[in-house]
Amino acid sequence: SWFTIKQENEYFRIERFSPDGELECSRLFDVTPSSFDVKQPFEFTYLSHCKECTIIQNEVTYKFYTNEY
Repeated sequence: SWFTIKQENEYFRIERFSPDGELECSRLFDVTPSSFDVKQPFEFTYLSHCKECTIIQNEVTYKFYTNEY
């Protein structure tokens, strides 16, 4: 699987795709801490799925949570 992320106002839209390129989920997420910058290099890491995602950027771990359940 792989993920994409884009900013939508104060939220982030994260999409997860299957190895075949099929969209598995697309949801809006809040992030903690709020200093994440989508324009800077980052890496999705474990644990990331359709309800919660983890991204590392500049040695800071960011947790993304959705309420779309």
